[in-house]
Amino acid sequence: MAQPIVHLATGEPVAAELMPLIARAPRDGSPVAGCFDGRAIGAVDIDAWVVQQAAYLAACGGQMHVTLSGSSAKDATFVFRVERGIDRAGADPRFLTFELSEAFAAQETPAATAIAHTLAGFGCSIAINDCALRYPSRDHIARIPLDYLKIDPWVVAGALDEPPSADTVAAIVEIAQEHGLETIAEGVYDQELRSLLRSEGVDHGQGFPAQRYFL
Repeated sequence: MAQPIVHLATGEPVAAELMPLIARAPRDGSPVAGCFDGRAIGAVDIDAWVVQQAAYLAACGGQMHVTLSGSSAKDATFVFRVERGIDRAGADPRFLTFELSEAFAAQETPAATAIAHTLAGFGCSIAINDCALRYPSRDHIARIPLDYLKIDPWVVAGALDEPPSADTVAAIVEIAQEHGLETIAEGVYDQELRSLLRSEGVDHGQGFPAQRYFL
């Protein structure tokens, strides 16, 4: 599934995040899709496959985001698979953004920093996703060559009526601006929420159902 990322001020799509789904056929025959668990065995191979698909789409001019599991980020050979995938597709690396979770970036900062610097060296962009400021230290934000902070969907969902969530959104926007980064709110599903986030200075939103599409 490719979920769009749109500019909050204009509503125009600016990118899409590829999300691997596992399709199952239950006994009654109805289709079911379940999100892939990045901790599962085979995560590195599945990540590599998603990167290859993203590279093919990037070669056609699409701005694509891919979330990397911790297993892939710590795999010393994974960056070579990324480089090979980009070369095979003939893609411009500037059309690819790789995302690392806030938990991984904060808890495994040396590994996160290493892979981020390599991918940024290729010309790719880097994001931290599921950002909720759960970790007191901000060292990972300063050390990793970032372009985006993606605000956790649970924080976004509470921004309208939960003051702590609204405060967290404002704090993330402030940190992003201090470091020259753009912000993306994950899980934006209605106009009221979009307007609030825009007023808080959030740059982009991900997850408008009307613009969701499958590839």
